[in-house]
Amino acid sequence: MKRNPLWAFVPSLLPSLLFLGPLLASASPVLSNEFFTLEKKGLLNINKPGYLNLVNDPTTKSPHLLVSSFQAFGKDNLYSIANWDKGLAAPELLETTNLNNQITWPNEARLADPQLFGFEGIVVAGGFLVPGKSTGAISFVPWNQPQNAHTLTSPKNGWYYHRSEEYDVNGDGLPDLVTARGTMPMMGKPDGELIWLENPGTNNSHSPWQEHFIARGPDVHFRILNKTPYKHATMLPLTIIATEFSARKLSVYQQNAA
Repeated sequence: MKRNPLWAFVPSLLPSLLFLGPLLASASPVLSNEFFTLEKKGLLNINKPGYLNLVNDPTTKSPHLLVSSFQAFGKDNLYSIANWDKGLAAPELLETTNLNNQITWPNEARLADPQLFGFEGIVVAGGFLVPGKSTGAISFVPWNQPQNAHTLTSPKNGWYYHRSEEYDVNGDGLPDLVTARGTMPMMGKPDGELIWLENPGTNNSHSPWQEHFIARGPDVHFRILNKTPYKHATMLPLTIIATEFSARKLSVYQQNAA
């Protein structure tokens, strides 16, 4: 009997489901080897941190550390830690802000291309196979009003997202969003889809974008290997490499030359 890929996620879910504490709490704060010595520095206590990303404040250019936090029960959170680099030496300088607690199971959070919406913000991919949180979304979080997040995808029950990338897929001069989504129901077969969301160009951060299907299979991660739209013979056409976790393979998709 073929093993359900759902079980592959069990080890990563157990810490959340069983409410385990930090596993390194009893470890030595200093690690030494023949090349260097590491000292464990504590930033702050964020409950069940997940994804990390380094960004710069669009206005002040100060460094921020984006931290997603998710759990099996209760609200999930997206945090920003400002002055995190100085905080290593002076923790009192740390500025931690809960940007948003309305996004379901936030995964990758990254600074959006400023051309995407015409103002600064963060694109967040959300959802996972945890019961009650498996219906995720691609959301836009305005930098200056982070609690006013806008959902860019229409709800699709049981489907979750891990990341997104900008790319002008249809060549209209507006950056679109490419993403992959997956589903892994308790009953039935797992599935995945590689899609792109068409930038409507007007009031584009307040309503779901039109979805276009690219391929079936990709369900967790992907990378666009080139970011310049195909215009000249020396440029590669749109090329996407994607993971198909459920199918246990990598897949590559490339746009045909015009």
